[in-house]
Amino acid sequence: MNQTINEIDEAAMALKLNNSSELVQKAVQLSAELKEKDRTIEILNSKLAGMQIDGLFAGAKEVNGVKVITALFSGTEPSALRAMCDKVRDHAPNMVAVLAGTHDGKANIAACVAKDAMQKGVNAGQIVRQVAQIAGGNGGGKADSAMAGAKDINKLDEALAAVEKIVANMIQ
Repeated sequence: MNQTINEIDEAAMALKLNNSSELVQKAVQLSAELKEKDRTIEILNSKLAGMQIDGLFAGAKEVNGVKVITALFSGTEPSALRAMCDKVRDHAPNMVAVLAGTHDGKANIAACVAKDAMQKGVNAGQIVRQVAQIAGGNGGGKADSAMAGAKDINKLDEALAAVEKIVANMIQ
């Protein structure tokens, strides 16, 4: 019991509280602050994704009437990749985007296919599966949006380079 009391007192001191009776209230307050910061980070990631996507449209490549965008981002979480894909899909009806990101030593790949490109036979789930396999990963999803994980970060460039050929093979 003394050990538990000592741990509570140490936690209170670490949080710079005058006494341990304020510990629960402080924990609730810190939890709320963390949730608010997470929401702010999500909003900022979405804005950052929008700015990064604007630059990618200029580098889109034409593959049988479909514009294809590929990009690799370091320090990018899966949620940011998803947000970027949503922006690409909303931007133009004939777009395909495959975006890879690395974060904390892990790699993720997001693919999205806009409406007109889907009508031509392009499928995001199949694209992301094939791209991820090149980088030692696995994944899938729907025809318009898909995510995958990849194990070999060093093969992401090679995987993204294969996207144009994969899309060309899907177009009917």
